[in-house]
Amino acid sequence: MNNNGNKDLVLGNKSGTPLENDWLLSIGNAKNKNDTPVKLDSSNPHVIFVCGARGSGKSYTLGVLAEEISRKNSDIGAVIVDPIGIFWSMKYPNKEEEELELLRENNLKPEGMENVEVLIPSGYASNIPDETFEGSFSFQPSSLTADDWCLTFGIDRYSPQGLLLERAIEKVKTGYTRQLGDKGDRGSRDVDSNANFSIEDLLDCINHDKELLSKKKGFKASTRRALTSRLSTAKEWGIFGKEKKLSDIIRKGTINVFDISFLPENIGSLVLGILARKILAARKKTARKEAVKDLKGEKRDEDQSIPPTWLMIDEAHSFAPSSGKTAATNPLVEYVKEGRRPGLSAVLSTQQPSALDSKIISQLDILLSHQLSFEKDIKEVWKRMPTSLPDDLKNSESLKKLPEGTAIVADKEINQGFFVSIRPRLSQHEGRERVIESTEDEKDSESSPPVKDETTSEDIEETFERIEIEPDDQIGEEEKEEDNPNDIDIKPDEDEDKEEILTVPFRTSMKEANEVAEAARKRRLKFLWPIENIRRVSRHYYPFWSFLVDYYPKNEKQMNLRVQIDGISGEIIKKGNGKIRRTRGVRSIPRLSSFEKKLLFRILETHPTTFESLENFFDSKSKVKSSVSRLEEQNLVKCTENETEVSIDLQKNVDIPRKLSQKPFLAAESIPDPKPKMVREEQKKEEVIDSEKALEILDSFGDIEVIEEKLYYYPYWIAKFVRDGQSRLIAIDGVFGNCDEYAGRMFRRRVL
Repeated sequence: MNNNGNKDLVLGNKSGTPLENDWLLSIGNAKNKNDTPVKLDSSNPHVIFVCGARGSGKSYTLGVLAEEISRKNSDIGAVIVDPIGIFWSMKYPNKEEEELELLRENNLKPEGMENVEVLIPSGYASNIPDETFEGSFSFQPSSLTADDWCLTFGIDRYSPQGLLLERAIEKVKTGYTRQLGDKGDRGSRDVDSNANFSIEDLLDCINHDKELLSKKKGFKASTRRALTSRLSTAKEWGIFGKEKKLSDIIRKGTINVFDISFLPENIGSLVLGILARKILAARKKTARKEAVKDLKGEKRDEDQSIPPTWLMIDEAHSFAPSSGKTAATNPLVEYVKEGRRPGLSAVLSTQQPSALDSKIISQLDILLSHQLSFEKDIKEVWKRMPTSLPDDLKNSESLKKLPEGTAIVADKEINQGFFVSIRPRLSQHEGRERVIESTEDEKDSESSPPVKDETTSEDIEETFERIEIEPDDQIGEEEKEEDNPNDIDIKPDEDEDKEEILTVPFRTSMKEANEVAEAARKRRLKFLWPIENIRRVSRHYYPFWSFLVDYYPKNEKQMNLRVQIDGISGEIIKKGNGKIRRTRGVRSIPRLSSFEKKLLFRILETHPTTFESLENFFDSKSKVKSSVSRLEEQNLVKCTENETEVSIDLQKNVDIPRKLSQKPFLAAESIPDPKPKMVREEQKKEEVIDSEKALEILDSFGDIEVIEEKLYYYPYWIAKFVRDGQSRLIAIDGVFGNCDEYAGRMFRRRVL
């Protein structure tokens, strides 16, 4: 175990032979092993996994490893992919008073890392303080594969747009025939092959290649328009331009921080995917050349190659999720599986171990776990432990109660896991939350210990004597910040019967929901049930389908919009007066024939109308009559006989839009983005319609091309009222805080 010739614990030393100090990275001290120094062997490649809940110290640990590489091992290079924007501060010495004291206790001094180079996307360089970066990075569009583009755009690889993109890339690389004139009326010319093409080259090919424009072998105009629109937008991403040689960026003894915090998540994933793929390819080539030189006894040509490299990734689950793919997923899987032989290491940090792709986490050989809260994450850590654990570490409570800055460490080369206290940072750590400057007593940060809630059960009962709180899953950090500090504390449910779903975070607190329920009770009090009480207020989730589409309405420009559909009824979600609402009647449209749909939309445009008007418009008397009867059967229209004619109008309760581009539907795009959350099965409303049925509904409104579809769950507080054994409920919107009668009716069968 003490495998470096002294009393230190050395992680990852496969040979067991003593190592020079420059190869050993100091991590901290083993707390349950007499404070023995813990070090990491950097002479061998590793896949290191660092995890922990928000504020537990995982990003801090990543910084400690980066500092050690910066200070000690001058034979390797390191790349930090920083999606949060916190590692630029490594250039500055630590100034935190508490940590300065700890540094003194450990005989260490604050120190900025001079060999750290921060790179930002080239398109953002003019807007960022010069003191926070040294240079910029950019890529040639030719560095991207068709998969890269599709995953970043969020389109299916084998959709018309995906196939068009693949064909265009192939044609630009090999050469193609360009049609001259709008209809080829001025002939054609050959375009030479171009391996280093730009976005403009792709656009030119899509819009002018003779084959892509042909009616027999080409693509629809709507597909070409949609793809060119996306590629034109990509020019504004800020990551395309002249590309530097990788060997000019990644050098021995240098830490390169790729600060992608300015980029949307999908584009950040693209940057990481390109980097991982390029580093792996370059090191494979370099390793082969080095092996040949070594066999011949010749000196290595190091100026034209990249050194063994450590790729360090914060918030790794965002780039390679356990479900779904990003542009970084496949390159990262290849990197960790194939990178060891050419001398590549990976350090992946995440706050959600269970949310990281299993093909990546299965490759780890060293694991450091800080404090975790959710059973699913803890189970994943136990499952991936590369060594045995002593009895005192096997209980999940050992991970739940870990103090900040302490981790459980496990290593294949050491036969048992142990606790390690991570050493203090030498350089400044910007991972703390920015707070308003105030008195010393009011200051807080991510590294501050949580404040214990002193509210007693008696206090809760006195304040909310009519409410029974159902046990719920632990509230995430974001929801804690959104809730009122005086809210009732909902205790964590220790049940393991949970699953991860996408949910919109609650913005209406428990206290606010109770006030809405109390107001509803008082309104009822005026009429009946004078002694009705609120029995329970509990969290529930309602399914919504979300579709990002390219929409081509008649006589209007193409637009990109997100449409939300009620996952139970099939009605379209809209928003008005700060409330979520649904259409009425849209779900019946897929049951109509093609002509019946056309007739319905004509009635929507002209109602009230007459048979004569419709018959003249469609030039079909019998077809109009039978179709109007069918619409009557579906309770969509009503016919009223007057003295001279029959008037056709919509049923009173029907609310069907003529176009998806109407304002209430665009306003529904303001629903907050959903995020992964663990919930109990009974909290989730089932009976979800499938996506094909939802898409049938959308297709009724015109030419639509789907870019992305996802099922997520919208939050509701369900308040249950009781009186003499009878009960009723109301649904309170968990985001906007109003009563939702429609959702209440849907929940009634399941909850009561």
